[in-house]
Amino acid sequence: MSRKRTNDEFFTPEHFIALHISTLIDIDIDAIYLDRNAGEGNWAVVVISCLEKKGKTKEQALSQVFCIELFEDNCIKIVERLYGQGIIVSILPDKLPECYQKPGLKCMFEHNGELVENVFCGDALKYSMNFKEQTRTFGRDLFEEIP
Repeated sequence: MSRKRTNDEFFTPEHFIALHISTLIDIDIDAIYLDRNAGEGNWAVVVISCLEKKGKTKEQALSQVFCIELFEDNCIKIVERLYGQGIIVSILPDKLPECYQKPGLKCMFEHNGELVENVFCGDALKYSMNFKEQTRTFGRDLFEEIP
């Protein structure tokens, strides 16, 4: 049985995301963005591109966009899309710094030996992702404030 049927897995097309983001008068270039159902990272890719067009470096944009996804294979795809091809290794929670070890986390990743600190594999309903007060999440109104 496919994950689409069992989990309602659906990936928002990039052209749809780009169209909606282009309608924003001004994307907040200093905000932290969170995709709680990241799929293969389509939202993250478009937001990073938008931040780069507004003058951010790739590294700065990457540090502002966080993704959590339930399925490990989707997370690996996100890491590839954000950081490029390379050696990607799954790291179980007990091998991670304590600050990441929270209920709901399944694993994180290393890309070419470096810990990827903005892509998490886990249950977004259980894993607490607490960020700066400017955090915004992708949702019904494109970006919603997180309380």
